[in-house]
Amino acid sequence: MARDPAERLARLPPEKRRLVERLLGGATTPPALAARADAAFSSEALHAFESPALRTKAGTRQFYDVINQQLDRTVFGEHAAFLNYGYVADDSPQYAQVEPPAYVVNRTSVKLVLELVGDCDLTGKRVLDVGCGRGGTLLVIDQYFRASSKTGVDLSSAAIAYCRRAYRGRSLRFVEADAEHLPFATGSHDIVTNLESSHSYQDILSFYREVHRVLRPGGRFLYSDVFPPSAFAAHLDALGRLGFTVEHDRDITANVVRSCLETASRRSEVFDATPERAVIAEFLGAPGSGVFEEMRSGRATYRILRLTRP
Repeated sequence: MARDPAERLARLPPEKRRLVERLLGGATTPPALAARADAAFSSEALHAFESPALRTKAGTRQFYDVINQQLDRTVFGEHAAFLNYGYVADDSPQYAQVEPPAYVVNRTSVKLVLELVGDCDLTGKRVLDVGCGRGGTLLVIDQYFRASSKTGVDLSSAAIAYCRRAYRGRSLRFVEADAEHLPFATGSHDIVTNLESSHSYQDILSFYREVHRVLRPGGRFLYSDVFPPSAFAAHLDALGRLGFTVEHDRDITANVVRSCLETASRRSEVFDATPERAVIAEFLGAPGSGVFEEMRSGRATYRILRLTRP
């Protein structure tokens, strides 16, 4: 294995090299990249990007750790609970049974969580949020519903550290864990939520199997993400073969695009000064970002699914 950072970076696959370039603030020449990589990444992290066997999962973990650490260092970090794209209503039906106040912070992101829950009764339910990130989904569930237990899991240790710090005193539990190997007993939860996270999983089928395993019979899987339209049917087929039945399948791409347009200027003011602003722009679906253009052009579809384990 090459030991020189510039040589090692040059050997990365193009998509991973672009990821490193963006994480390191836009440096593009090998010496500049190498200098910043020495400061930002450990040898193990660079190896994770290089290794065909590990780079997807280990690289994803390192990616989100860096993003969370960078956010934590900003003046807004302690309040950055949400990185989802948000939801703005139009003439299409809405399913949320609660309407967040007009003055609430991160209103469009809160609204997306409420649409994900819809009219599903969480009273007395054991809720597991997989891919919890900075805890926004569980925070909304804690504020608006009466679930009996609320647990979040995420691959990023930095995200879990933020959640444990930010929500100290709330009845929320956070566990560092892999979505494809959930550390919970079979049938231990009534509700599993997963919002804008599954696209980064190495083995989506293992994730679906784990959700099916940890849900009790009759439990519900509240699931949302961006999908390529050509692949969406395959996801539904995989879920069906596991035994899930679909209660709702909603295309809310237009609502998400409206949210991205509405929040773009406000969020850019918050994040433009951060070194990782280009990566954050992708996370937030800012106009001009790849994910925004994919959704606006119809090359990606944003879905909310409610599935039941019979």
